[in-house]
Amino acid sequence: MTSTEAVTALIQAVGPDHVITDENGRALYGKDIYYERCPPLAVVKPHSFDELKTIVKIVAQENLAIAARGSGLSYTAGYLTDQDDTVLLDMQGLNEISEINQDDMYVRVQAGVTWNQLNEALIPLGLRTPFWGTGSGLHATVGGVLSQNAVNYGSGRYGMAAESVIGLRIITADGEELLTGSWATPDSP
Repeated sequence: MTSTEAVTALIQAVGPDHVITDENGRALYGKDIYYERCPPLAVVKPHSFDELKTIVKIVAQENLAIAARGSGLSYTAGYLTDQDDTVLLDMQGLNEISEINQDDMYVRVQAGVTWNQLNEALIPLGLRTPFWGTGSGLHATVGGVLSQNAVNYGSGRYGMAAESVIGLRIITADGEELLTGSWATPDSP
């Protein structure tokens, strides 16, 4: 399968409205706040965990590079690439707050949830997370912040982003699901 055929397979997997292949769109995703690199081959916007697994499997089968992006507010070139065969995952469509457990004091969110979105859901309950996002929290996603293990003004007291995580649901590079932390136990929900 060629790169063109792989992009066609990605479009079939998530629909044409969730894949960016035009030159200007790809160029935009080849930048962050400070840096500019090679535009990706395609930008794919999954809206479900099953779509994400399918996308990663297609990319792995075709031996293409893959990178994940939250809201694009990185100052570190964290999701940028120098490889023109990179499929960039725009994770903003995975923006569901799946659970707020007030009794056990945890939340379960998808990678594209913004810190502002999470904070707005917790405020009426009189709750907050120990780490409550970065300075760009209106738009910064939980997944993007965790990918960089970000710090913020309150980190000296409340810890870095990763210190607020008790488990992750991950898609490995070959498209398989991996559960970590509390989710990895046999009786986890």
